[in-house]
Amino acid sequence: MPIYSQATALRMPIDVDGVIFHKSDLMEHGHNPYFSPNVFLVEQPPNIKLRTHCHRQNQFQLFIDGDAQFGRHAIGALTVHYAGAYTGYGPLISGPRGLTYLTLRPIFDTDKLNMPENIADMIRGPKRQLSSATIPAADVDTLANCTEVSSLELIARQHDHVAACLYTLPAGGQHCGLDPSGSGGQFYVVVAGAMMCDDRVLRRPASVFVRADEPPFEMYAAEGGLQVVCLQLALTQEVYRHSSNRPHALC
Repeated sequence: MPIYSQATALRMPIDVDGVIFHKSDLMEHGHNPYFSPNVFLVEQPPNIKLRTHCHRQNQFQLFIDGDAQFGRHAIGALTVHYAGAYTGYGPLISGPRGLTYLTLRPIFDTDKLNMPENIADMIRGPKRQLSSATIPAADVDTLANCTEVSSLELIARQHDHVAACLYTLPAGGQHCGLDPSGSGGQFYVVVAGAMMCDDRVLRRPASVFVRADEPPFEMYAAEGGLQVVCLQLALTQEVYRHSSNRPHALC
């Protein structure tokens, strides 16, 4: 059965390298070191630099509001970024409007390893980082005038099954997503309109997690249409599977 994000979330202030960010947990499915999908929304204040760092788990970030300088590139909403376990990325410098983004992981991990002082905690192994172009989400009028299903590759399917795809569905439309077989699972994130899931109506930024052993996810658009991003992860590399998973700071 797919796992759905929570309908509501507690917005909490958190200290990130001496600066107050805000975090909202949208999906929290335990702390199992092999399977514990989690999603949280981060609000980064304007003109703040988040240092280059890495994590112990594979993750996606979906930037949904604001703008920033990410490494050498300017980004805005919507932009997808994938970072494999122990892959350093950044810095991430928010613009004058601040920056809002989702962090999505198939395995719980909130430990941020800043570089270069945490270099001793790094594990030698494959490094993986991918980014999409910035594609604005559909507005209400665009969705209302949508008459057929369309899809747009944000990150083409890779040899390790990493992929990202943006789907747009007209009101009442349905569509089958990517086959998750061989992957590390998938997140479907609503970015515009609304999605029907059983008896739920999911709106931005709600999400659904689909395991690799489940059939492709069926998307159903509610009245007004739907735009949703599928984020497909790689399996955890063997060299990283037994690394410690100690929770500390955000991001």
